[in-house]
Amino acid sequence: MSVYSFTEVRSNFKSVCDSVVNDCEPAVIHRRGAENVVMFSESEFNSWKETIYLLSNPVNAKHLLDSIKQIDDGQAQERELLD
Repeated sequence: MSVYSFTEVRSNFKSVCDSVVNDCEPAVIHRRGAENVVMFSESEFNSWKETIYLLSNPVNAKHLLDSIKQIDDGQAQERELLD
């Protein structure tokens, strides 16, 4: 995650935005005397929102985490998709 001063972002706004989108990495904008700001792409933001939504239901979260554990334990099976 890159950290920029407010002045750097103001001077190079387009390149900072392009970097955030192209690298799929958030950028921290450091503001002296104020709380920092994090900038990330809309697609990354939507991904975070979806993850939060899926994990907000305890039953769904347990199911997802159990599925991840099965994959990590080598219990997954590859299957061909049906048309």
